[in-house]
Amino acid sequence: MREVLRAESLSYRAGETAILRGVSLNLHEGELVGLIGPNGAGKTTLIRLLGGTLTPSSGRVCLEGVDLRRTDRRNLGRRMASVAQRTELGFDLTALEYTLQGRHPHLGRFEIEGAHDLEVAQGALARTRAAALADRSLLELSGGEQQQVFIARGLTQEPRVLLVDEPTANLDLANQLRIMELLRRLASESGLAVLAAVHDLGMVARYADRLVLLADGGVIAEGEPAAVLQPDHLRAAFGIPVAVRWEVSGPSFSVGGDSTPVESEAGPILEADRIAAVGPTADGQSVAEAPLDDLSDAGRNRKREEQSAARQHPERRAQGLVIVNTGNGKGKTTAALGLLFRAWGRDLKVVMFQFIKAATANLGESRAAARFGIDLIPLGAGFTWISKDVEHDRHLAQEGWQRARERILAGTDDVVVLDELTYLLKFGWIETQEVLGVLQSRPPMQHVVITGRDAPPELVDFADLVTEMREVKHPYRSGVKAQPGIEF
Repeated sequence: MREVLRAESLSYRAGETAILRGVSLNLHEGELVGLIGPNGAGKTTLIRLLGGTLTPSSGRVCLEGVDLRRTDRRNLGRRMASVAQRTELGFDLTALEYTLQGRHPHLGRFEIEGAHDLEVAQGALARTRAAALADRSLLELSGGEQQQVFIARGLTQEPRVLLVDEPTANLDLANQLRIMELLRRLASESGLAVLAAVHDLGMVARYADRLVLLADGGVIAEGEPAAVLQPDHLRAAFGIPVAVRWEVSGPSFSVGGDSTPVESEAGPILEADRIAAVGPTADGQSVAEAPLDDLSDAGRNRKREEQSAARQHPERRAQGLVIVNTGNGKGKTTAALGLLFRAWGRDLKVVMFQFIKAATANLGESRAAARFGIDLIPLGAGFTWISKDVEHDRHLAQEGWQRARERILAGTDDVVVLDELTYLLKFGWIETQEVLGVLQSRPPMQHVVITGRDAPPELVDFADLVTEMREVKHPYRSGVKAQPGIEF
């Protein structure tokens, strides 16, 4: 099998904390690799490094032989897709509308989806066996159905590599099996290289070609499931004695006791006093038992989220907030302005940077800000999508970002609004990771509000509050134009 992705000696630090240390692995086309390990092992961080949403402190990631640092975001999005552990669904989209968003890397800067893009999205839903869900609201779907649609969106990018973070978390047994079978089929039939972080050891071992066991930021073991799921490896990773017994239906695990390895051609089940049992028995029936609390998905997820929040944002979680107003409806800037004036009324120091908007526009917020003595700083030359000199716009935007960055880190403001910043991210004029770094480094009591369509998933995950605006009805469609004071 041909290698498509390679990580070499990856290390990553968050402040003074080492999250990953010297991790190396590779993925081949047609292969499903399971990433396993306890809470805090660094699995999600590793997936983000592999996907290019985080930059390693040292080491490198190569996609088809090319270092990710030399690959632009749009090109990367055409070759690699990531499905996050948790996806925010703040407003109503149909499954097809959501899946179609995966075509963004294939579209030009101002291009909209066409017939071919629609065909690709419909095909992706069919491949995940979710075609019947196309016209249904995502908010009405079950957890398993949503996961099928999330994976379909990734497939719509037409990637060579698919990275999936805990696709079976909080799903019932039937949906866990369905999702794992889907990932297995995508690897085998479509030639995708798939890496999936999964907590259920028996489940992932049944479907994966290889396992990578991660603990304390390093690789404990890597190889075929039978070679990785050994008592010494599991004890080193989870810190408890685990006996492994291979049966006709696969390996079973129990806390303590002796290990009796027995060869088996069938996939594994998992039991540890008993943890879980998954997969067909000799008579073709599926069996399952209750999860052990210490290793249950739900318990691990809650603990992991708490640990991640405390580690990554120790000071800001209860203090300064990051707020994102996104979505395709009107009102994002208006909502940010309302917050800005409310904060000003409480004697807080506030500032608003308006990317892609020009000082000559004489907008209502500019007039109001001038009257009240509020800093409102236009940074652009007008709306980029009607610009005759996009390169000039890019230069202004990048200069503007540096001004905003310096103002944030100076710590002189209590509330900073970055209006339409997401356009800069979408156009690739600044990197999402750079913005996240500034947000992490800002003063602990400072609030930052970011507005604009198509907020990237990494920013949505990072934010404390995310609001998505959805257009239900617009007066433009009835021929009503914007008026002074009602600047929609």
